[in-house]
Amino acid sequence: MKSPYISELQPNQQTTGVFLVHSKEVRQKKSGDLYLSLQLGDRTGEMDAKMWDNVAEVMETFGQDDLSV
Repeated sequence: MKSPYISELQPNQQTTGVFLVHSKEVRQKKSGDLYLSLQLGDRTGEMDAKMWDNVAEVMETFGQDDLSV
């Protein structure tokens, strides 16, 4: 199954796909837990994305200009 294009996504829609990471920031919630704030893109556009779960396990596995699933 192909990844959805960013232009096909709706606000607050959860999805799984392959996108280019334009920027990645590790931030801290008020609770002290970490989350990732991402700017992702493909040939149809860019989107802001947040990763709330399993951050410690994945935050070092990809960086800016990498492809991320």
